[in-house]
Amino acid sequence: MFGTNAELKFEARNLLGQDYEEFQEFGENRIDINSYDVGRTVSLGLSVKF
Repeated sequence: MFGTNAELKFEARNLLGQDYEEFQEFGENRIDINSYDVGRTVSLGLSVKF
């Protein structure tokens, strides 16, 4: 890119919207230990070395 070293990065995570669930089950009982909505993330980055 114009005589310099450039790096373009694109990252997308959790595109299907999957939540995180950690739990224990005892028979018909369920105890949530660590459950949360992760959400979607998209990032774009550009680094240039002069």
